[in-house]
Amino acid sequence: MSDDPVLDELDDLPPTLRRIAEVAGMTAAVQLAHDHGGTEIYIRKKLDGDHILVRSVGMRAAALILDALGAGALEVPLGPSCYGRQLSRSIAARLAAGHSESQIARALGCHIRTVRRHRANLPTSQLDLFE
Repeated sequence: MSDDPVLDELDDLPPTLRRIAEVAGMTAAVQLAHDHGGTEIYIRKKLDGDHILVRSVGMRAAALILDALGAGALEVPLGPSCYGRQLSRSIAARLAAGHSESQIARALGCHIRTVRRHRANLPTSQLDLFE
């Protein structure tokens, strides 16, 4: 485990999303999984504003993903919100790093109530970490 909770979260992702997060950022990986997780999309050689990948993650992130993965079919894994223990660890790490509940919910693709529930269930000894 590193000192960077975002780097630790990469280990919690399926390999394809991990690669996307490495090249285009965690936000792009989570957004793509949220929009298209569990489905297959086709990445064209030339991207335009109407491309499914561009609409999901934006032109810059889409171009980085295309460069890294190439054109063709991409099976998009379900995102980190599908990994119970990993989600709990990711939430705890981001809380410890000082992220707000809203920031965590957006970054991990979960509901703010999920973040609050996890925070409320932390052992009392860990609550001091968040003050």
